[in-house]
Amino acid sequence: EFVIKAAPITHVSRITCPVLLFAVMDDEITPFQEIEAFYLSLRDANSDVMLRWAEFGGHTQPYRTQGRELGGQWIERIAERTSQ
Repeated sequence: EFVIKAAPITHVSRITCPVLLFAVMDDEITPFQEIEAFYLSLRDANSDVMLRWAEFGGHTQPYRTQGRELGGQWIERIAERTSQ
């Protein structure tokens, strides 16, 4: 029961900030399908959401390489939009 209550997808209607999701297709801890379902739920709720992914690298490696650059670009995009 705790896992269901703590799962982000359970709280889609309460999420009001922009969201960047970065997933890895071969993530052995968080399956890509769960991230994709969360993305679709956020998108359908009209949230400002972006999904990007890496093909391989496991649960952490792509975040240390591609994820940092992507995160920086995403933050810049949000900052530009909010300053207009």
